[in-house]
Parts: sequence; C-alpha cells; structure tokens
Amino acid sequence: MNTLYKSIRNNTMKPILAVALSLFFVAQAYASSTDRKIFVFGDSLSAPYFSWAEVIDQANYAQVHNYSRGGLKMVDLTFPNWLACDMNIPRPWKPDTVILWLGTNDIYNKVDYEDALRAAVASSMAQGCMTYVVMPQEGLDEHRELFTEVVGDFPGAVLVDMPWDKTLTVDGIHQTQMLHWIQAAHMIKLLELTPLKK
Repeated sequence: MNTLYKSIRNNTMKPILAVALSLFFVAQAYASSTDRKIFVFGDSLSAPYFSWAEVIDQANYAQVHNYSRGGLKMVDLTFPNWLACDMNIPRPWKPDTVILWLGTNDIYNKVDYEDALRAAVASSMAQGCMTYVVMPQEGLDEHRELFTEVVGDFPGAVLVDMPWDKTLTVDGIHQTQMLHWIQAAHMIKLLELTPLKK
C-alpha cells in the first residue's frame, strides 16, 4: 500500500485533494506520453460516463476510446474487426494499447469464461497491441488465480492488480469517484513501464 493511499485511508490528508493532486502530478510527469492511444473494453467498472478510464483521458495522459458497457460479460466480448495496433497495418486512428477489465458479470452470473478470456487476450496480442488485463477485485481468489494462469500463457501481456477497497465503493462493487482517481493514477504508472512502440 503506497504512502498516498495510506494517507487517504488514515484521513491525514484531505482525500479528494490528495488524489487529485497525485493524478495531476503523475500525468504532468509523463506528459510526453500523450501520443498513447488506448482502447478500453470493460463493464460498468470502466463505464464511459465516468471511470478511471475517463480520468486518464481527461488528464490528457492518453487518447482513450472506451468501449465498456454496463453488464457486459467476458463471454459476450467481440473485438472490432478493424482493431489493429500493428504499425504496418494502415488505419486512420491506430491504438497502441488495449486494456481489458471484464469478468465481474461472468463471475456473479456463474458463467464459465476461461475460453473467452484466453481468446480475448490472444486476439489483442495477435493485433500487435500492448495488452493489459485487470484481475477481479480482492476476495475472488479462485478467479484471480485463473486470470494469473491464463495471462501468464501470453508473454508480453500484463496482468494488472488495480487498487481496491470495499469501503471506497458505493455498493461493494462499483467504485466511488475517489477510487476511480486512485485507479487512474495506478494505471498511468503501469503504462509508463512499457515504452510505446515506434
């Protein structure tokens, strides 16, 4: 648990101001990465109307195209047939990164999603995309182990363990604004570990 997050939990800093300033300085420090173009595929935890993904976009860290939809399951995900990150394939708007955060609705509806998860990672990697896969939240240990196993079969894919705190959710699942900001700052730092392809 990092120092900023401990400060927020212990109420030793004004929470919203602390997170806002943290994200501002993170985004400014990595301002040179604004050429990054990201596709996000997720459910309501990454919803386009407001989420960590939108915070990344609004902070001008990257151009984010968010294809998340409330209720979406991993088994229902279909990658657009025009999705391509390979620099040799001509496209008017070409992403370099795919972030996949799905599985919550499959888990709570007891849907077997392993094959769909494997296919999603394989499709993204096959298109030359830097691929980040977010694990289910803490407490779903069996599913976290499955994500670790599947993503580990794809060299170059990155497994993401997003900051999670049930006390920073509105209903035990969906994030408060503060948690979205914390997750956005965490994701920016992870993205900076992987240089853009030239």
